[in-house]
Amino acid sequence: DYCPQIFRQLREWFRISTQEYLLTICGDFKLLEFISNSKSGQFFFFSHNSQFIIKTMTRTESIFLRKILPAYYTYVSQQPDTLLPKFYGMHRVKSSKQKIYFLIQQNVFFLRCRRY
Repeated sequence: DYCPQIFRQLREWFRISTQEYLLTICGDFKLLEFISNSKSGQFFFFSHNSQFIIKTMTRTESIFLRKILPAYYTYVSQQPDTLLPKFYGMHRVKSSKQKIYFLIQQNVFFLRCRRY
């Protein structure tokens, strides 16, 4: 988990509860991979409900995002309705053979349906 306090605050500003985030990402669901012509060659996945996009990233991309995160945080705090991508978390999974970095972000095509 990278910068957990910063991402927790960002999720709060974006109206994503910690419970909803963890259940959607860590729940007993399958991720949906989609094919992309990503220049970086990284993989993209949808969360089971398509609410989030999970993008693998290189170590260099991870370092860069952490470098710009303070400016992003400040901007979002002043512009809560920003059209910039909404980043919800950045994590790393480590196995005996490799480290996989990934970013959780908003799927702009997700529609939150509520019954009234």
